[in-house]
Formats: sequence, C-alpha cells, structure tokens
Amino acid sequence: MEISIMYPNLGQVIDALANPQLSRQYLNFPLTPQTLHDTKSYFYGIAGFPYVIGVIDGTHVLIKAPSQDEPAYVNRMGYHSINADGLVLPNDSRMLRESGLHALFLGGHVPGDHSYLLGDSGYPCQRWLLTPYVNLQPGAQTRYNSAHKTTRSKVES
Repeated sequence: MEISIMYPNLGQVIDALANPQLSRQYLNFPLTPQTLHDTKSYFYGIAGFPYVIGVIDGTHVLIKAPSQDEPAYVNRMGYHSINADGLVLPNDSRMLRESGLHALFLGGHVPGDHSYLLGDSGYPCQRWLLTPYVNLQPGAQTRYNSAHKTTRSKVES
C-alpha cells in the first residue's frame, strides 16, 4: 500500500530511514560502555536525573487517507496519520512495543543494570522506561517529576 504524505520531502525522509545502509550509518543507539557513560553524563547534566540514555516521545504524521484499511489510519483526534516515536540522544506506546528499541531492552542487549529511557505518561512504566508520577506526592516524587520533565523536554525541542 502506498501512503501519500502531505509534507514536502517527508516521504524522502521516511524512505531514507527505511534504507538499512543509511539507517545504520546515521541512526545508532549507545551500546558500548564508553557511549553509555558519555550519554548518561550528558543527560545527568541537564537536571541531575541519573542513568538516562535517551528520551522518547510520539507524534502523529498527517497523511492522506489510504484506499486500503482506511479506518486503521484514523487517530484518536479524528484525522489520518501515522504514529511515529522519536528518540533523542545527545548529539503511542504500541509503536514502542513494535520497535527494535523495545527488543533491545527486553532482550538484555543494553549493557548494565542502570540504563533508562524517559517517556511521558502515555507510555507504560517499565523496568527500563521511566514515566512521571501521576498522583504526585510532595517531596521526592515532586523532585523526580521535575527532573524527569526537564530532562525529557529535550525530545520536544
């Protein structure tokens, strides 16, 4: 099925990301001890949140209605889109479950016991994916949420 994207050049970006040679060249995840250390230091420097190796957020990319399976592309706001997760490194949760990133963490391929992603409350809290407290108590939870929000805001920049 071909989906027409409504933004100029976005189709080219998606094609490039789907190309294994290009994605290996430009997209990587910190898995060596040195890159993990450097990444954790970078995120710690933002708001003092320890052991963070990435922040994640989702967005909907507007598309023209496809001719096949059209209802599957209507999002909760009522328009046609593709849901995409974005991960920020220093230089809808279904998407995460189906990603290679999810498999890296669940398969134990991220070295060390203390490596976390930060996500908003739309993601499920996991051993490796930390989300904010919803029913916030004063004190430690408030400080946690503040550091979490400041650090995670990098994905929205």
